[in-house]
Amino acid sequence: MASRDLFLYAGHTYLFYVDRFSGWPAVNRWNSDPSTDQLLPVDLSDIPTRRHHAQERSRAHADVTAVSLAPLSVGDHIRIQNHLTKLWDDTGWVTKKRGRPYLVRSSNTRLKWRNRRFIRPFYEEVVQDESQTPVDLPTTEPLKRKSPRNPKPVIQYQS
Repeated sequence: MASRDLFLYAGHTYLFYVDRFSGWPAVNRWNSDPSTDQLLPVDLSDIPTRRHHAQERSRAHADVTAVSLAPLSVGDHIRIQNHLTKLWDDTGWVTKKRGRPYLVRSSNTRLKWRNRRFIRPFYEEVVQDESQTPVDLPTTEPLKRKSPRNPKPVIQYQS
């Protein structure tokens, strides 16, 4: 933030301004009185090209971390993200695709338009056969601390 004042003293025009953060004042003397005749004309010819280059830089910056998702086909079984809770708690099927959005039929038979970002393929849970015995993994000792200091005990508060 800055404060400024334009004033005339002894036939000369001065601009006085103060930076409010640092408190340093500055005084500039103008050689002639400012007027609208001395304004520089605005060059509007290169604005579209500068805007286009700025959009390209912005797009390139966004594409660095962008991840494209694999397209889904009609009839795929999918999970649908709840837009309020952000949980993937609904399932459904893709019924139609139009550009980016997909028309999906949810498990409660409602039709919804959703972008690919909010739907993902549904994979059935793998059920392990009871005939296969689970493999016991070897237990390892906890890693030793590099510091000789003992850790603080965990205090659990009960209400």
